[in-house]
Amino acid sequence: MLVGVTLLVLISGCGEPVDDDRERPSLTVPEPNRDAQPGGLFHDFFSDGKFDAAGHPIGAQVFDGADGCTSEIGAIGDTGIAASAAYWILSQCNEITLERTAMVGSIGVACVVPKQVERDEHGYVHVDIVSTNAPNKWPDPTTESGKAKIVERLDAIEAQFLADVARGRGVSVDTVKEKFGQGDVFLGADAIKRGMADRIESYEATFTRLARMVATQRRAKALRG
Repeated sequence: MLVGVTLLVLISGCGEPVDDDRERPSLTVPEPNRDAQPGGLFHDFFSDGKFDAAGHPIGAQVFDGADGCTSEIGAIGDTGIAASAAYWILSQCNEITLERTAMVGSIGVACVVPKQVERDEHGYVHVDIVSTNAPNKWPDPTTESGKAKIVERLDAIEAQFLADVARGRGVSVDTVKEKFGQGDVFLGADAIKRGMADRIESYEATFTRLARMVATQRRAKALRG
């Protein structure tokens, strides 16, 4: 029996962005059972993200870990993916393992800004009007100034994204910008070569290794008294 490891399924799969009722990834990190005093955390990832602003607060919880945990591993199965916000969170683990066909990456922020360009089914054209002192409240994505304002907001989120990934992976922000794909995703071996993950290993082997690591640490601690 594997003991001492708390399994946290941080992100479930999420659907394609079809409409406002689209499926969203879970935005809550489950609390580990403190009574069990876990010595390790095993994070199971499978998500293509699509909710970037959630990456920082959840990633911070992963980076900080749980009390008493010395090992924290994020793993992705053989057909899994941790993209965008999911990689933001995954990058905060002590170690990242991938199966050979798993993918990670998609660092960056994107959005869709609706703009009516034709009459609706009732023949109306809806016009956006804002108050005098709020010209940037609803920027027009079809104008250069409006687009620039939207990109400015995205860049602010991206800056935090890059900083957190750099911290989690132990590299500089410039390294993340240069080697981590600029929004692209990579399969296992390529991701490891770029420094985005640590080793090729099966999901089951990673979990077993973490459990044994925790057991060894506990035995050593017991011997020390």
